[in-house]
Amino acid sequence: MTRNYWLQNHSQTHWQSITTDFNAAPAHTLSWLNHKDSLTARLRQNCSAFHVEVLNEELSPADANEAALITGTEQAPLWVREVYLYGDNQPWVYARSSMPANTSSQLAQIKQLHQKPLGEMLFSSPDLHIHERLVAEFQPTAQLNPGQNPEMTALWGRRTLFRIGNFPLVVTEIFLPGSPAYR
Repeated sequence: MTRNYWLQNHSQTHWQSITTDFNAAPAHTLSWLNHKDSLTARLRQNCSAFHVEVLNEELSPADANEAALITGTEQAPLWVREVYLYGDNQPWVYARSSMPANTSSQLAQIKQLHQKPLGEMLFSSPDLHIHERLVAEFQPTAQLNPGQNPEMTALWGRRTLFRIGNFPLVVTEIFLPGSPAYR
């Protein structure tokens, strides 16, 4: 994956709210998009081997939509972590986590994750709250369709604004072609 892949290819994505009448995604995929608990835990239930590949961790220019959700301004630089989540040695999810770069204690914990999934840390916090969940449809690209599955005409993703106390964090997750979200 190229550096700043997200900003180069998806910063203008049209995100929409999941509501009770949202039905653009297939029902099975919708159950994954709307899943309220840890995606890491759900992925682990669907494979015998799970691991994280860190693609990028850095201070990054903000995706305007992410920054507006987190800070209320489009200009704030963010700390960004991009990973693939693998199940049975196949990339199942591309995940991008963005958070304020000026929040020291929570950011320090996230910087120490290395190859560990963020979901385990998030969902172990008693102060975790989901504030907003959005979904979007994506066209497969080389980065989002690593196995080059020609049958995939659309991929689905979700963007969630979490808060741990006063610490905001946006997590974007795109379900890749091999993901159980499509089976």
